[in-house]
Amino acid sequence: MSCEGLANWNGKRAWQIYFRQRADKPNKIRSYRIGLNAPSHPIALKGRAWFVADSYQIVGLQTDLIDALPDLRLTVDHANIEYGPVHFSSRGVDMWLPKTAELYCDPKGKRIHRRLSFSNYLLFAVDEKQKISAPEYRPLISSQAAEKTAVTGKNFSTLQSRAAELRPYKEKDKRARASLRFCASVFITVGRTTTFMLNAEMAAD
Repeated sequence: MSCEGLANWNGKRAWQIYFRQRADKPNKIRSYRIGLNAPSHPIALKGRAWFVADSYQIVGLQTDLIDALPDLRLTVDHANIEYGPVHFSSRGVDMWLPKTAELYCDPKGKRIHRRLSFSNYLLFAVDEKQKISAPEYRPLISSQAAEKTAVTGKNFSTLQSRAAELRPYKEKDKRARASLRFCASVFITVGRTTTFMLNAEMAAD
């Protein structure tokens, strides 16, 4: 790619840029395929592009084949595209887009000339809003919840009744004695509930 200097494009001063496909780089611009199951044939292009001198917006593009493709009997592939500003009132912006395009090619000896015109462009846009703030601090247990988790006398009496159920039966000769030790563990959860777990140990004399 190289700049060939200032030129005249439809009465406007424009920079003229020459470009050519490099042999050591993969060609991903254009390819031909004749038939659904036929292999794809990439074609190397050369051409010129014109950019407005003051705004550097593209106004014209021309491309041609570097070499013919004998497999497709393709000797001509020429494109001439003109660009212009398109105003989108919904967003209040102007974009430089293709206005007309002329294509010439002769695959397998059949000359084809196509002229395309582009108008009625539609602009699709997506708005996105994002709000970033520090996370809110919330204590796991409030002071009121802590007061509710205190062990009351009623809870303690319930523990005693459950411990009594675990006392072993005395044998008929009343010579065996059993002692029972228990302890209660209080587990507090976030849901403001209190759970009493009994751990019992049995010892026989």
